[in-house]
Amino acid sequence: MITEDFYKCLFDEGEQTVFGNTIYETKPTLIDRMGPAVKEKNEFFVINPITPGKTRSIAGVQHFRNFMFEIDNDESGDVVPLEKQKEIITAAELPWSTCVYSGGKSLHWIVSLQQPVSDAVEYRMWWKMMETILNKTAQTLGYNIKFDSNVKDPSRFSRAANAQRRIKPGTNKLQNLVSVRGRQSNEDIIKWFTSNDLAFEDFAPKPSKFDLGQINQDADDAEKFEFVKDVLMKNQPYTQGNKNTWQFVFSRLCRRCGLSETEVRYQIVQICGEVDHRDPVSSAFSDKYNNDEPIYVFSKSERSGWARRQAIDEQLNANQKIIDSGEDNELHINGVWDYIRVGTKYYKKDHKNNDLILWDKATMSMDFGSDLMKEFPKECKYTKFCNIVNFLEDIETDGREYNRFKRPKWQPLVEGDWSTTEKLLRKVFSQVGTDQWEEGLDWIQHQITNPKQSLHCLILGSVSREAGKDTFVEWMQMMLGKHNTYFADIENFLKPFNGAFAEKCLIALNEVKFSSINDGSMEKIKQYITQDTVVVNQKFEAEVTLDYYGKMIMLTNNVHDFMKIDDEENRFWIRTMPDLDKKRDFDPDFKKKLEDELPHFLHMITNRQLKYPEKLSRFWLPDTVVLTNELERIRDNSKSSLYLEIRDLFEDTFDARRDTQELLFAARDIRERVKGDISLKQISMCLQKEWKLEEKKTIYTNSFTTERKNSRFYQVERGQVFNVPDTTPGLDDPFYVK
Repeated sequence: MITEDFYKCLFDEGEQTVFGNTIYETKPTLIDRMGPAVKEKNEFFVINPITPGKTRSIAGVQHFRNFMFEIDNDESGDVVPLEKQKEIITAAELPWSTCVYSGGKSLHWIVSLQQPVSDAVEYRMWWKMMETILNKTAQTLGYNIKFDSNVKDPSRFSRAANAQRRIKPGTNKLQNLVSVRGRQSNEDIIKWFTSNDLAFEDFAPKPSKFDLGQINQDADDAEKFEFVKDVLMKNQPYTQGNKNTWQFVFSRLCRRCGLSETEVRYQIVQICGEVDHRDPVSSAFSDKYNNDEPIYVFSKSERSGWARRQAIDEQLNANQKIIDSGEDNELHINGVWDYIRVGTKYYKKDHKNNDLILWDKATMSMDFGSDLMKEFPKECKYTKFCNIVNFLEDIETDGREYNRFKRPKWQPLVEGDWSTTEKLLRKVFSQVGTDQWEEGLDWIQHQITNPKQSLHCLILGSVSREAGKDTFVEWMQMMLGKHNTYFADIENFLKPFNGAFAEKCLIALNEVKFSSINDGSMEKIKQYITQDTVVVNQKFEAEVTLDYYGKMIMLTNNVHDFMKIDDEENRFWIRTMPDLDKKRDFDPDFKKKLEDELPHFLHMITNRQLKYPEKLSRFWLPDTVVLTNELERIRDNSKSSLYLEIRDLFEDTFDARRDTQELLFAARDIRERVKGDISLKQISMCLQKEWKLEEKKTIYTNSFTTERKNSRFYQVERGQVFNVPDTTPGLDDPFYVK
């Protein structure tokens, strides 16, 4: 069969539908303008035509013509063989129009009517009646099988004929067009319903118990006549041979719906041409039937509301089924369920990036109709945002707050080999400087098991750009979920709006260098390391305050002086990574191995005993963890030129006086011995802020002049001068820049 036959069967000339290679497409295109080659490039299409100017949704369906049926699994969850699927369809005598193999585990059968049904309510009735026959047939054949109830949506995606289904990168399967039969007669399908003892009345919208026994005064006469003709009398076609009986039953049902005898006579003449000579209308309106129970007929607006509520309830059940099974619904039902309302603003869900896009209410009204906006599902309404992070289990809110955090989709955590992961982590926490392997695992473990706890900012430096710093961050993204992490150059982080990273669990900053970090930016970095809450500010949106869970990593190749860190600062944990030996260490499958080992590593890390089971500082890990040689070198390189000149003076003086353990001096003694025009105030500030010396006032012996004085002076110990790392560049210096 050819592709064009398939679409000519389902659509008329000039109609349009939605094609796509993802399940999130919404924009329709004209069928006539798409040749077979274009159609076969798209995996999905919407089974019914979409109204011009509308998007994919039930409200956007132009003609309710096509009905889809498929089987995924039996009641035990096992795949149903294709031959068994065909057997059920054949035995049920389903009057199908097209059949396509999905390229997976099912056949997609579509019934296409010669005359579309009137609306979503009637469409649902027809679909349910067909499904009832199919399920009953499967049961009669002895199979514990039910057809997929999620496909009753008239704006449903189905598999496009003769397209290639992308199973995984490099692997495709043909969605083979099995057969095209053509559209089916509505009358023949009604006869099929009747032969299976199904009545339209049993599948019609049911009024609430409070409406039973009433005549609906809000439904007009046309709506009542339509209900009697197209629902209550649908299984009783009018013929000359049953004229009297048909007119009597029709009249009696019309009377029960609240229609007058005159109105009924007029409608019978329109349908039958004349009233039977035995006058069945008068008989139906006689006092004999005064006690007939009234019938409540839905008005058009009530029918639409009922259809929407049914769709919402069924989608809720379908969503819960997907959650319970842990599987993705490959033919996701688009439409209103892709939107939420938080406070007074609407957002569209960005499924690809696990994000929300601010959406315009007027656009939604155009897409779905104002009636739907009035009845926007309460399940999609939230009072405010929240940010509750838990990687190990789903967190229930009160139903009124929308949690911005989305758990990553991990494979089941099982014990196993994670040697490639260990190789990466050893490069980070073990191979250069102090071995801090256990501390590193604690730092990672807290991010998974105790995400609210503040942690030191990990800074990874290397001389070479090819040391594995980026790979470590990418591995963290695999573990935490890319949608929960932010990885960008530091310049982007320092921009005014923080919406891109404020809610993330990990903020990784690349290309950190001295020129990027001034006093203001340093304060911003410090704030994001320790704060408990964050004010999210995005362009054109109101500010929102949320709980903050972010941890920070900074990467740098300017390892000797990328930032200033004073002696009291304890937020930064600086480590050096060794250069990658390409001949020895290069592995083209390294990242794939990391991904494959993730369930094994997570099993270990979530069951591991912490090295520090008790909190020892505001960062949990003791502050001694950050006292690495790298930190001392950065602190030393952060000193001012005046500090370094004073230190040289102190060192020379102590070297000349081997037995001296302290120096006593005044600020003017320093000014007389340093180069340049340095004021006493500058020297005093350096001694107090950088050297942390306190000025004293008493009698003392000046170490430089040997005079005894009674005035202000400073005191410095030998240990304060020489307790700094050796900064002489050399091959053994991990911060040495070649």
